[in-house]
Amino acid sequence: MVDELRAWVQPQPVLSLSGAPATAAAAALAGQAPTGRQWLARLVAAIDGLRAPIGLAFFSGAGQAVRAGFDPARKTFFIDRQTGTPSFAGESERHDGARVSNDALIDIEVWTDGSTIELLADGGTVVISDLAYPEPGASGVALFHGAENPTLASFELREVRSALA
Repeated sequence: MVDELRAWVQPQPVLSLSGAPATAAAAALAGQAPTGRQWLARLVAAIDGLRAPIGLAFFSGAGQAVRAGFDPARKTFFIDRQTGTPSFAGESERHDGARVSNDALIDIEVWTDGSTIELLADGGTVVISDLAYPEPGASGVALFHGAENPTLASFELREVRSALA
């Protein structure tokens, strides 16, 4: 993490797990029921055995969310802000970045600040930056994964304080 950003990240994580099955991590996160728009999340998981996308959903509410994660079928990291009812051309899109690492672990770091979502993967070898247009009350965070229920090497969610506060 860049030293200048460290001061903005809350020292105590909302949730921190290691060696947990994805179902347990998703349930623990749901139990915390975190809401907000400024987050730093980091998810590390083994790529072996992944068959379905894994990642985090931000700005969830009103049946919509912006998803950031890894898609093993496409071998890409992604930010998916597709919506069933786009308000304007270009609002409902998915942006992918090809995985270039051959490491056995995928490493996803996501920063959100209310309307911007930044995905840095595999140590910054893949970076995707996107704008999101969530409803005003959409502020939930969730973990998604496929039926294979992978074990997460680590997962951490921290609040980031606003520069406007």
